[in-house]
Amino acid sequence: MLELEWTLGEFVYLKTDHEQHPRIVTGVRLTVGMGPMYVLSCGERETSHFSCEISSTRNLQAVE
Repeated sequence: MLELEWTLGEFVYLKTDHEQHPRIVTGVRLTVGMGPMYVLSCGERETSHFSCEISSTRNLQAVE
């Protein structure tokens, strides 16, 4: 069984986003051999990211 780190509707942040905009998990894409990719929405924009790129807390160092 596949275990997901993030759940649909959860608010998260991208570790490398310099502005640290909150994003919402709106989907999950399954990849062959690479693990799940999470679809994140910020406004009208959707992007896909691996779990290692996502954090539940803001990265205040990225803002500076």
